[in-house]
Amino acid sequence: MTLSAGLRYDLPFPVRDKEENRISAISLTAPNPPAGGRPGAYIFGNAAIVPSADKKEFGPRLSIAYQLNNQTVVRADYGIIYAQSNAHAQGGLRSGADLQAGFRRLSV
Repeated sequence: MTLSAGLRYDLPFPVRDKEENRISAISLTAPNPPAGGRPGAYIFGNAAIVPSADKKEFGPRLSIAYQLNNQTVVRADYGIIYAQSNAHAQGGLRSGADLQAGFRRLSV
């Protein structure tokens, strides 16, 4: 039997565009003047869209492996995995290569 434990630290730096007003998103709370001030308006700019760096991304890892016989090993693992906070803004959806971080696996 083998037991492994670890801790990973990720320090993501969200990507910003060098042209300040090139990035946009929809805010569900910002007042929309053409709609009479109702909530829901486009917002622009790095400061409004891009989140600050998250410095609390500690991801524990734990795995166990047990050899039943010479041909069979049972493995299980667990881990907390962080994705970049604005990863979808990097073109994953546009290129069709979108990836959602986080998985559970039991392989026999």
